[in-house]
Amino acid sequence: MKLYQFEIAGSAAAIALLGGCSAFQPQAKLEIRSLESAQQISDSNDPLAEGRSLLALGQNANAISVYRAALRENTNSGDAYNGLAIAYDRIGRQDLAQRYFELAVSTAPENMRYRGNLAQLFERTCQPKLALGLLDTASHRNDAALLS
Repeated sequence: MKLYQFEIAGSAAAIALLGGCSAFQPQAKLEIRSLESAQQISDSNDPLAEGRSLLALGQNANAISVYRAALRENTNSGDAYNGLAIAYDRIGRQDLAQRYFELAVSTAPENMRYRGNLAQLFERTCQPKLALGLLDTASHRNDAALLS
C-alpha cells in the first residue's frame, strides 16, 4: 500500500470511530409551536400566568426571568418562588430549586402544593427523611387544625 492509501484508511477509521461518540451526547429537542401560544404569553399582564405559560412551553430560562420580575414586585409571592423553583429544577439546578421551594413553603407553610414540590425534590435528591419529615409536619398541622 502506498502512503496516501494509509492516510485515507486511517482517516476512514477515525471517522467511523468518532461517529459513535455523538451517540453519547444529549440530543437537542426541536419543537415547533404555534404563533398563537407565543402571542398569548406576550399579551399576559399577570407575570405569574406568564411564567406558568412559559413553563408549560418548556421555556425555563424565560420563566426564570419572569418569576424574578414578579418577585421584585412582591417579595412574599409563594407562587413566584414555587414557579422559580420548578424552572430551576428543570434546568438541573437542584440547589437553587431547593432554596426557592423552601422560600415558597416559608411564605405559606400550610400550602400542600409547595410542601409536596419540596418533598418531591428531596425524594429525587436522595433525602427521603427530609421529604417524610416535611409531609409529617403538614399532617400534624392538619390534625391540630381539626382539633381546634
